[in-house]
Amino acid sequence: MTRIITLLLALFLAGCETLPTATYTTANGCGIAQWTKDWVEANVSSMTWDGACSSGLANGTGKHEVLLKNGRRKTYVGKMADGMITGDGELTFENGLKAQGSFLWSSLTYGKVIRGDGKVLFDGLMAHNDPDANGRMIEFKDQRYGKGTLYFNDAADSRIEEGVFDLSAGLYTGIGSIDPTTGKGIIVGRYVRGGNVVYRMVEKRFYPTETAFQEAQLQRLNRILAQLEQSNRVQTAALKEQSDRETSEAIGQFLGTLGQMQAGQSAQRPVAVPPPQTISSNSPTANRPSSTGGSNSGSSNSDRSRVIAADGRSAKGCVVLRTIAKDSNMGGGGRVIANNCGETIEIGWCYVDNECGRDSGNQWNIRAGGSWPVSASREIMWGACYGPDTFSFERGSKGTRVICRAPLR
Repeated sequence: MTRIITLLLALFLAGCETLPTATYTTANGCGIAQWTKDWVEANVSSMTWDGACSSGLANGTGKHEVLLKNGRRKTYVGKMADGMITGDGELTFENGLKAQGSFLWSSLTYGKVIRGDGKVLFDGLMAHNDPDANGRMIEFKDQRYGKGTLYFNDAADSRIEEGVFDLSAGLYTGIGSIDPTTGKGIIVGRYVRGGNVVYRMVEKRFYPTETAFQEAQLQRLNRILAQLEQSNRVQTAALKEQSDRETSEAIGQFLGTLGQMQAGQSAQRPVAVPPPQTISSNSPTANRPSSTGGSNSGSSNSDRSRVIAADGRSAKGCVVLRTIAKDSNMGGGGRVIANNCGETIEIGWCYVDNECGRDSGNQWNIRAGGSWPVSASREIMWGACYGPDTFSFERGSKGTRVICRAPLR
């Protein structure tokens, strides 16, 4: 069931995929989409692209130049996709600073930062190099480094090898935010100065030998893997629970439809539509009138699911929460929310044990005469509104208040 739903969702999203919107169009009519329109208008004087265009956006391999209003210029040679710097390439600033490697959405993700004289400043995984909130272009010496070798600009050719850098110090953690003499800004690394190892550090602990340093790194990676495995177990359990619930509800829907067909075949005369009802958790067969929505808790509080919008209509007078008896051939049983309104409605429900308190729930459009299954064993809050796409729970009400909107014309 989960695989089917995932496949259908993937096909739907593939059909609805949209391209980025160009925020600048070059003189040859090729769109660039790598910055916001507001930032471009405030900071960019001109842009060029000499490569191919596809769907009005820069694509393929070529040369892209940006001239800023402050006179600064940068040049990119490499691949672009849908108007954005994406793929392998080299970005050069007017001061000679270069970024070489793999780019994604205009940011260098992995590669080297090289000074104009050829000295490598960083080699590894990058974290960020976009303009800051004030529109200032971030130099690569200021950007956030992730993991790799960081070189310092001194005569001793100092560097941090096998470094993992702390990104929590602020928006940008660059060379100026790292103090190799104290280990500030470094989570893991080997500090080498003048060809000699000054220290080896893992999570603020120093290790005198290479063997101890490597062992500490291995222990750290094992802890990270254990955390990931635990997270994966929790996620897998949640997905299994969801799959089991979807399978149970699908079976309940089938049984509900089968019950309706059997009832239609045996009916001799029209019967009165039963009033909306709630099913008591203590007395599963008890029928009680409900307000706009209801729950199976048996509460008589009329505020538990009242309508609070004036432009829509509640479908409380023609929707029932009905128990489906166990079928001798198919087995099973459950409950359905049935639409006896003569037109399409939208229902909504949340399970009290894990959804209502989080303002989470479920919604579904049901055609006239149709129904939708819900759990027979779990307490729910529910409601219904006339017309498709008209129902919502009021945020913060925990399922106790319903908003019915007027259907779109």
